Amino acid sequence: MVIPSSSLTTAENHRVRVAREKRERMREHLLRSVLAVCSDDRASGSKVIDDVIRFAEVSRGTFYKHFGSLEEAISELGACLADEMARDIVRVYDVLVDPRERLATGVQLFLRRAMIDPHWGGFVAYVELPDPNNQMIRHMVADLKLGIAEGLYDLEDWAEGMDVLLGTKIEAIRRIVRSGLGKDYVVRISALILRGLGQPSENAFAISQAMAVRLELEAPQYLSWWKA
Repeated sequence: MVIPSSSLTTAENHRVRVAREKRERMREHLLRSVLAVCSDDRASGSKVIDDVIRFAEVSRGTFYKHFGSLEEAISELGACLADEMARDIVRVYDVLVDPRERLATGVQLFLRRAMIDPHWGGFVAYVELPDPNNQMIRHMVADLKLGIAEGLYDLEDWAEGMDVLLGTKIEAIRRIVRSGLGKDYVVRISALILRGLGQPSENAFAISQAMAVRLELEAPQYLSWWKA
């Protein structure tokens, strides 16, 4: 019996598609395992790769078929989560003009997500330093530069502002994940960052409180992860 070449092609295409989908599912499974393990405070050093393999219930060889190293997997996952966050919050964040309001909104969105999803927050705190080419980092730098140009921030250089902003935000995320702190803490932290950048105390708290109220009203429309 001669099998038509079109049937062979169809069967081959099916096998290729099934194999590709299987690889994609395994890759996603491994990334979810990295997220779970690296969001745990107990994960550290050389122990982490073994924890990922154990959590995923795969062999070391399977892991290395998909990623050259644990650092590569962490980097890819971090980029994916950062890009997802940037896409999610753009409609809440980009409509604002005042750089202080944008900063307070960005900080509160990150801290609120850590409240809602401690695994996400734990991983963000574990990674610590996001890719400088990430869209949200570019927004933060631009907002700091604008705030300095408009005389809103008492900074010699925008890089000092990024140190204050990112350092405080990461430590706040760690505290939220470990201690379950709530909305009032989020508002206080965003006000504290504004004060650290040179805003008067009353202005900093008023802006942070106003942005918190705005998020409660608008975020549920745009953010799939948001919970009251």
